[in-house]
Amino acid sequence: MNVIQYIKEKDTAVDLENPVDALVLSILPYFQFELIEGFHKNMPLKIKDLVLFDFEHIPMTSYLKPHYSLLKEMMQNTQFGNVEIVEFVSETDVESVFQYASILLRVNKSALFVAFRGTMPTVVGWKEDFVLSYSEDIPSHHIASDYLNKIASTSKQPLYCGGHSKGGNVAVYAASTLRRKAHLKKVYNFDGPGFQHEIIRSKGYIQILKKVKKYVPESSVIGLLLESSETQTIIKSSQLGVLQHNPYTWKIKNGHFEVVSQLSENAQFLSKSLQDVLIDIPLEHRETALTQVFDAMKTYKLDQIDQLRELFTFDNVRKISQVYQHADDESVRLLADIIKTTLSSTAKMKVKETVNQISKRVLSNEEDTSSSKDPTP
Repeated sequence: MNVIQYIKEKDTAVDLENPVDALVLSILPYFQFELIEGFHKNMPLKIKDLVLFDFEHIPMTSYLKPHYSLLKEMMQNTQFGNVEIVEFVSETDVESVFQYASILLRVNKSALFVAFRGTMPTVVGWKEDFVLSYSEDIPSHHIASDYLNKIASTSKQPLYCGGHSKGGNVAVYAASTLRRKAHLKKVYNFDGPGFQHEIIRSKGYIQILKKVKKYVPESSVIGLLLESSETQTIIKSSQLGVLQHNPYTWKIKNGHFEVVSQLSENAQFLSKSLQDVLIDIPLEHRETALTQVFDAMKTYKLDQIDQLRELFTFDNVRKISQVYQHADDESVRLLADIIKTTLSSTAKMKVKETVNQISKRVLSNEEDTSSSKDPTP
């Protein structure tokens, strides 16, 4: 089952020590609560009470639909429905290049969970992610740090935090800056990227490592970017390759993630290849090259990228590459290497998928042939 089916069948108390329950809460802020009229005026409120609000005026984009499905199931579920929304924060600044959102939840009246929103399908959202490839921090880190420190200083309740994708990265960063860590119980990082070397070596990061639980799908790409010292658990997915980043594809059985012992060959290959590409490019050249990529996306109105794979469609790559006709050599090389590495990995994955499908078909035919034969006397 996936996380939606899990919520439908959930009949026990929400357990913040259970990573599946933590995933449900961590992907909740993907829903754009800021679009609900009057929402901020009615907090705190229980998730089940959201049925009183009007959702019909909210445009259900391909991005928003699965998150709305998750929210509806939570509203209808006895356990998740009683989780209390204490506060929701959302900020966007195009000029400063950041999109930030978090939701503060009270669970079982006894513990707090702060969920940080991951990457939004916009140019601003994507650019903030890519800034991590050349900068120690991003604006969302500092907003999250201030917010988590405020909560930790004003409450003595057990504190948990987490997020998916960029949200996981932000949760780890914010937790590492806590001045009062005594009440912090766990930090959940669901396939979030790593950090620059300076963060990994920082005292705050090292101090919280034992409390950080990182989960990645077996063909993880995003969760393997940059450096990380966090112990990771590898989850099975119903999808292939980069599409496994979608948490709705992660497999759950008997209330727990289905896990495997190691990453797929494709994930290991792509992770190492991208790391090799970046390590050879000085930080200032990474910044120049990636700035030009996103300038191109704005020029060609690629401001909504609903799915990760859309960034590397032939037409979008062609549009982005046109800007590089007048770019410096390092920028051209970086873009070319990233595209080549990604497409090479994708092609390798497709070949492997085709071989597996053929093998299954052959085995199936052999079984059918064997069963149709008359038994020997």
